[in-house]
Amino acid sequence: MEKIKHHLCIILDKSGSMVTIRKSALRHANEQIQTAKGKQDDFDIKVTFITFNYDIDILKSDVGVDEIYEIPLDDYRPNGGTALNDAVGIGIEEVMSKVDLDSTDVLFAIVSDGEENSSTKYPRVGNSDLAEKVQTMQEKFSWTFTYIGTDDFDLAKAAKMMNIPVSNVRSFARSANAVQGMSMAYCSSMDEHYSGRVAQVKCSGAQGPAGPNGETGECGFDATKIGTNLNFFEDDENITTESSTDDS
Repeated sequence: MEKIKHHLCIILDKSGSMVTIRKSALRHANEQIQTAKGKQDDFDIKVTFITFNYDIDILKSDVGVDEIYEIPLDDYRPNGGTALNDAVGIGIEEVMSKVDLDSTDVLFAIVSDGEENSSTKYPRVGNSDLAEKVQTMQEKFSWTFTYIGTDDFDLAKAAKMMNIPVSNVRSFARSANAVQGMSMAYCSSMDEHYSGRVAQVKCSGAQGPAGPNGETGECGFDATKIGTNLNFFEDDENITTESSTDDS
């Protein structure tokens, strides 16, 4: 089987409030990269890594996953506001400029602990241009958007305003232990995402990002029914690990 083209875009909040979970949040992002590294037998994986506060910092753009060891802690110093909309919108634009839209599986992994308050290109909570962009990439190219955040704001509402499906949203308590638990669950769902994509390709012989076109492959069933970009997580459970550990 020819390797599947895949792009992982990690968008990590570095606003001031993230300082209490600084180490564990960055560790989670690096664990996503390590999970992707383990899939290179079947995937040709590129990574874009973005952090944001008032500004949007593209630390890595379209870099082969095997070229990244980990993002160092010195590159992640939380401060300032939350330009979440700009981070997501600019991230979409960046990935679109690098990938073949018709043949690349794309996973957006957004981690934030608060609502939008600082964007200039896509200003205000509920920005319609951003919501339309997210919807288009999901419907036309089957991109997967996931959104993970702390449980002290209305995460589901914030995701809905960006047209990210609630089934791709998870919250966790603001603690190092809770981030660790969330990270384990998220990386497990990444494993399932990759396995489902491989199954689609092997069963259908198709490799477009939307998977096969409804045909039944050699496995004897409709491979389009294996997974969906609108249902990333394996179950309906949130991470509820309790701890007040500060790992700044």
